[in-house]
Amino acid sequence: MEKEKEIEEQNEYPKPAKTKHQERIGQKQNHIKKQLKIAKTNGGNVRYLKQPHRLAKHNAMDCGVPNCPLCGNRRRVWEEKTIQELKFEQTEKWNDYERETDKLFGT
Repeated sequence: MEKEKEIEEQNEYPKPAKTKHQERIGQKQNHIKKQLKIAKTNGGNVRYLKQPHRLAKHNAMDCGVPNCPLCGNRRRVWEEKTIQELKFEQTEKWNDYERETDKLFGT
């Protein structure tokens, strides 16, 4: 019985690796499945349930209104800086601090 299992294991071939194209397609399909699940559980928009391919580049909970306080760009809606801009300013301040300390201590 053990010999039969060993023979079966030897006869099994390894699965071929996916190409990059196949991986991209799989990622899109997984994204669509996840967003469809979200749309169904939260009573999402009917157009997403009838045409799931719309979810390839959009989220199920996005209302589509540019001035929406939840979905819209925070720069336009609240006149605040985006997270990317805030991060850049923070690193810029850190670099300025390093330059000042280098001048003071001569390193």
